[in-house]
Amino acid sequence: MLTTSTSAAENNKEPSSPLGETKLPFLSNLAQTIVLVRHGKSAGNVLSHRPQKDFYLPHGMTDETLPLTDRGKAQASKTGEWLSKNYPEGFDVIISSPFLRAKETAEFACIAARWDVVNIIFEPLAVERDWGVFLDVHTGQQRDFNDVLRRDRRGGRIPGGESLDETRARAHDFLRKLHSEYEGKRILVFTHGEFIQECIAAALEELGQPTDLAFGKKPRNCQVFELSLNSTPFDSIEEECRENGSLRSGKSWRLQTFHPSGETSPTLPINNRSN
Repeated sequence: MLTTSTSAAENNKEPSSPLGETKLPFLSNLAQTIVLVRHGKSAGNVLSHRPQKDFYLPHGMTDETLPLTDRGKAQASKTGEWLSKNYPEGFDVIISSPFLRAKETAEFACIAARWDVVNIIFEPLAVERDWGVFLDVHTGQQRDFNDVLRRDRRGGRIPGGESLDETRARAHDFLRKLHSEYEGKRILVFTHGEFIQECIAAALEELGQPTDLAFGKKPRNCQVFELSLNSTPFDSIEEECRENGSLRSGKSWRLQTFHPSGETSPTLPINNRSN
């Protein structure tokens, strides 16, 4: 039986708030390594790349039930082989978004890596940004919604959906949960493109690091991002706390990104206080 996490409401007594109102946690103990993997190519990716066509889902299908394509399954298997080779010690915790395309990516990757699929935890906080009624309306309304999002990239939202600021707040909630439940652990997460970007930005933000590295090109299918914790000697840096109570003492994230296709980006430079 696959393990399913409790709901976001059960795990967070206070609902997520817009980013400007989010109180960051007092971070004294953190997960050691967080590896984020975008799902493989899905049916939704195919539909969204059709030129001059309405973006609609097949009858009876929702964003949550979009499956992987055959190419996506092959990508996921190749990613599992790559992860097994590059992380020979494996992971303490494997988490997946409950959306079908992410679940299938996690399962195909774990099978290829010869890891136990039964131990995958499905986490509601790790789902993609909620696009609300976008897929339920005609093309003209979709264009209007896109205009709204272009005018207000961070705060704009589609009715029933999330703004990027709200997605960032949810990413903070997700990271808090990882840190509180899996201190010092190696964590693998199969999730979605925009949520990966917001998670990386939230992780950097919580340790006072610049967040701009999170926002380059949209993550590719099965692209891998690694946040590994670096600690500098306590005698080389003064303990620093922000007014909101977050600990910044001697800790920073190193961000690297890879693609199992063989294209590898070098370690991304992050300016931290010890430099």
